[in-house]
Amino acid sequence: VVAHENSLKNQKTAAEKADEESKKLKPEQRAKGKNYAFGRPHAYPLFWLQTAKISSSASDSEFSGNIKGELKNLTNDQELVGAATTLSFEGDFPKQMLFGIHGLLTIDHRGDAPLESVDLTVDDIKVLNKNLVESNDVQIGFKSADASSKFKIELRGENVLLTSSTEFKKIDYAVGAKQAILDDILKKAFNDIPKIGVSANVSGPWTALKFSIDTNVAKDLQNAFQKQIQAKVGEAQAQLKAMIEGKIGGDRTKLMSQFSDEQKQI
Repeated sequence: VVAHENSLKNQKTAAEKADEESKKLKPEQRAKGKNYAFGRPHAYPLFWLQTAKISSSASDSEFSGNIKGELKNLTNDQELVGAATTLSFEGDFPKQMLFGIHGLLTIDHRGDAPLESVDLTVDDIKVLNKNLVESNDVQIGFKSADASSKFKIELRGENVLLTSSTEFKKIDYAVGAKQAILDDILKKAFNDIPKIGVSANVSGPWTALKFSIDTNVAKDLQNAFQKQIQAKVGEAQAQLKAMIEGKIGGDRTKLMSQFSDEQKQI
């Protein structure tokens, strides 16, 4: 009987066992670690390409160009080297009509917020036969134009910054309309716009980017249209005045002479 009672005491329910397991100490989850590199002062990293020269000459290939550049401080340990990795380049792509290209790529992983950035400038872009608006009634575009452009993108941690600006000048417009009066207004209006500029900006974290785009076209085109429409109104007023003068000019002279005679008599 005693042995049977001891056996019953040793038999535990599933709930009691689960309660005992929950009371046992559990190790805390490890936090996210961080790598530290310990090197000797003035030592060298495992890999370090200090300088590399890059050059290319234009060939028969459609996308070949005259490019020269320099790659500096390509390494697996920027902290030890004490410098960011950079790639600078400049040149032209004649077949693509791109001239005066200047670029700088920067990769800087020193510190807590890694940085990658690209700066790109093109001094001269030849634009040919570019249509902006094309319909049955109206056509607006460029026969030719010279453009320049600046572009920059910067990634710093989770944040993005992108800026872009393009300017068109020496513009030979291709503008026309079916209606004669609209055709005349369009051509004269666009002749009053020697330059067109477009700029864009994107900023913020990837999950909440903010966009903005700005251009002088809307304001300058509005002013140019107002000027040309006012000129057309002035022309119409002058024509109407001349027509009225032609119709009643003789009668008015006769009436004024009669009025003068009556006035003398009075």
